[in-house]
Amino acid sequence: MSTQDQTAWPGDRVKSALDELAPSLLSGAEPEAAFKAQLLLADSQWLDRSEMDEYQLAHLRTLVALAARNVPFWHSRIAPDIIDSAATVSEALARLPILSRDQAHDESTALRATSLRPGQVLAGTAQPRARRV
Repeated sequence: MSTQDQTAWPGDRVKSALDELAPSLLSGAEPEAAFKAQLLLADSQWLDRSEMDEYQLAHLRTLVALAARNVPFWHSRIAPDIIDSAATVSEALARLPILSRDQAHDESTALRATSLRPGQVLAGTAQPRARRV
């Protein structure tokens, strides 16, 4: 390992290592999607606090809107835009109702999404994949 590699910012070293791996990827959509997800994770690992807050808030907004539209339990309790004007993750979370353990148990069917994006499956319903040799 060179002196430059030893003193480089950790995010740069990870990015360099991933860039070196790219040519050795298996061909196909699945390996490419997995590698793309790894690149996203590598980038997000080194975000500063404000960037991470923005990233989390954007994903929370997407999740809440999806739940409000497609999960019967939440559809009757929250509006899809309930957290759209929230400035922080803390503010957004404060606007959401608490789900109790009893509710999660008693309302398990109503907590399942009625529709999903293409390629998504309900948790616990995916068929095991055949192992590649």
